[in-house]
Amino acid sequence: MKNLTMSCKRIGRMIRLFYLFFSRNVLHFGILSYRFVRYLIGGLAMVLLVYLIALMTAFFHSAGSTVEQTTVVLDTYCCSVIMLTFLVFLFMKILFMKKGMFLTVTQQMPVTQKERNTAILVYEMSMTLLLVMILSSVMSVAALLHNGIGMLPRVICNVLFLGITAFFALELVYNLLAAVIRFFELESIENILLLCFLFLLFYAIYSVLLPEMLQTILFGYQDGKETSRYVFFAYCMEKIEFVLTTGLFLLMNLILVALILHLPSDVCSFRNSYICIGRRAGRMNGFRAIMYASARKVDFCSYYIIALFLYVILKIGGSDYASMALTLLTVDGIYAYEQSESLRQMFRQKEYSIGRDYLYLLGGQSAYIGLLSLPVAIVELVLGGALWTVFQMYLSIFCAILFFTMVGILFPAKQENPFSALVGMVFIVILAVMAGLLYLMVDNILAIALLAAVMLAGAVWISLAGMKKLYRERRYDGV
Repeated sequence: MKNLTMSCKRIGRMIRLFYLFFSRNVLHFGILSYRFVRYLIGGLAMVLLVYLIALMTAFFHSAGSTVEQTTVVLDTYCCSVIMLTFLVFLFMKILFMKKGMFLTVTQQMPVTQKERNTAILVYEMSMTLLLVMILSSVMSVAALLHNGIGMLPRVICNVLFLGITAFFALELVYNLLAAVIRFFELESIENILLLCFLFLLFYAIYSVLLPEMLQTILFGYQDGKETSRYVFFAYCMEKIEFVLTTGLFLLMNLILVALILHLPSDVCSFRNSYICIGRRAGRMNGFRAIMYASARKVDFCSYYIIALFLYVILKIGGSDYASMALTLLTVDGIYAYEQSESLRQMFRQKEYSIGRDYLYLLGGQSAYIGLLSLPVAIVELVLGGALWTVFQMYLSIFCAILFFTMVGILFPAKQENPFSALVGMVFIVILAVMAGLLYLMVDNILAIALLAAVMLAGAVWISLAGMKKLYRERRYDGV
């Protein structure tokens, strides 16, 4: 018992260390070092959330939704909770592929590998569930405002209980597959195999299980049947009451956590960060150096294989937007600025131009991503795809590079930590939702094009201003 208590204390210290690192190197670094900017971004997020809640509440009122109808809406929303949890889980795993350099700071700490892995699991879970709960708060709060506090047990069962259970179930599947991969000594391609499997599982759930769940829930409501078993915790609540359902939820998740922690994990192992692509004859200028700094990353090669795999899955499924899978490559743009910082330090010894540096960042990423996207473009044209589809793919890639690079400058990922990238992804989501709302409000195609041009120009201006600030900090403050 004493050993268990000491172990829990060490795990708690590790978790506090992660949150302290997050606070100091993310929330108080770069543009977020200004309190006004933190309040501004937080205020925008709150205004957007309140606006969406008001829209959903108004929808319930205008439709005259009864308690029974709202209950069915919440039951069908379980499908969204599962998919949201899966999506956030996927992105967390993609972002945490780069946690190796960050975790080097924990190697000298007096903790065991299992304690370190447990702390990482708790942190990942808290970040994932926080994002899922925020995204689900629109439906949940609107249902409570319209139908009263009596809907709270249903909201807890369909959102909180289901989200937590889905996360631990996915984590168990992830760790089981990782154990199988290590058993066959395929550690060198572990991340690729894991993420490809997760994307395949996500597609299977979306295309096969989700329609079946929706039909069963809706047809059951129309036929006057009891709550579907697919809505597991709500079904249990109607059979054995909310208190016993809570006990069942805790028991299930304790079993899942015990299984996860019992499986061996090498989450803190460290591998080579770069691949060897041979020596290049001739002079290496700044553009080529920055391009190779990103293109040679092992993680980028993993992204490329995963993007191609995702493209094949979507193409087989008959999606018209399969080529957009290549935009996954641009996520690495969040780290582009920090990855090239050592090169930038050499440039500063001579003549340095922020504008030229920014063009190198954008041009380097556009060059190698555009080149690697050629096979997909050729396949699209050979299979009878329109030239407009290929143009859309490249336009989307360039715009994504522009915005992800901006995020990487505004929220610099020191030591390639995934926490800065996570904040950056949240910022991108806020921008995307706001842009989507503006798009729905504007009918004129010319106004939409003008709005897009303003957003792109704003991203360039903000990026240059951020680079100028970082240049001054690191040149004159010795950062």
